[in-house]
Amino acid sequence: MAFVHRFDGFDVGPVEEWYQWTIAQAGQDAPLKVTRAGGVPEERRRDAVTHYPAPWDKWRDIHVERTPHTLLIVDATLRAEAQRYAPIAEQAAADDLAAWRAGGVTGETPPGFVISLVKGLSELGSLYRTTKETPTESGIAIPVPPEGVLDGDENDPVVGATRVVIDVRDEYHFTKGTRERQLNLFRHEIGHALVGKLTGRAPGSSLVGEREKWVVEGSRNTWATAGSPG
Repeated sequence: MAFVHRFDGFDVGPVEEWYQWTIAQAGQDAPLKVTRAGGVPEERRRDAVTHYPAPWDKWRDIHVERTPHTLLIVDATLRAEAQRYAPIAEQAAADDLAAWRAGGVTGETPPGFVISLVKGLSELGSLYRTTKETPTESGIAIPVPPEGVLDGDENDPVVGATRVVIDVRDEYHFTKGTRERQLNLFRHEIGHALVGKLTGRAPGSSLVGEREKWVVEGSRNTWATAGSPG
């Protein structure tokens, strides 16, 4: 099953989160009953990420903090952190968008960015994905497929939107870090989200297409560490 959804003002179009439903029937004439709804098992995946669990799957209570260009979705226990870092996320988004537009690029870009803050590496590795090993990064940008991607052909886009996840318990950037380090991290991950729709699918490839390394990391590092991406 696919949960098709869109954050208006942030996603360019509808995207999908994939689930597997377990359905049971007690007898021939008995009604069908959904006994479990969860992520797609690893052996059934076409990719390493099925975008499950999303915040609405993982957290009982959710807090949302909105700025002109960012939508922060967090566990309600991180409300204070969301309010504290929302201005930094907004500045990072505005900087990246300004740098992109200053370059004269005409490609379609998202009008805003959906971001989640988490506490610790285990949560970083268990939102929108399930990692086998503990992550080593401070943040990640996870591409989400557009509606109908599995029914499309290899020339269709494979990234409909990107979800950014940031670990606010990271020592270098947050616990003992400076505001500039925090801004650099947000710029870097939002930069990934900005160019996500450039992803293409080569014949026979998985849903996450291959891109040149300089596109994936080079421009993001330049924007992140330049102080002002322009």
